[in-house]
Amino acid sequence: MVRYARALLALAIPAFVLLSLQVGDVHAQGKKASKEGTTKAVFENDKLKSWEVTYKPGQGSSMQDRPGRLVHCISGGTMQRTYEDGKKSNQVWKAGETKWLEPSTFTNTNVGKTNVRLLIVQPK
Repeated sequence: MVRYARALLALAIPAFVLLSLQVGDVHAQGKKASKEGTTKAVFENDKLKSWEVTYKPGQGSSMQDRPGRLVHCISGGTMQRTYEDGKKSNQVWKAGETKWLEPSTFTNTNVGKTNVRLLIVQPK
């Protein structure tokens, strides 16, 4: 009986450790997802698509290739870009300004204290 209990315990401990690691990974993925900004489709046809994105302080977007696009700022703030090579730069947005952004690859993070709302128009 004692042997059986020890064998069961020997199997239960590693199983518990593995389960704990898996739960931790799922929890971390949930946190990562909550750091993404909110995107809302505005318009799309065969020539272009547009969407509005809102970044609360601390939120951002993942590393991705971004084609050339027109960006209009609805609510301003400071977004920090991190490029593939690790370099960082701040993009300060002022409400009402519109910019053409050339194609690039980077992550984006709202490093300010206010929500940043952008309207993005991208040719297809």
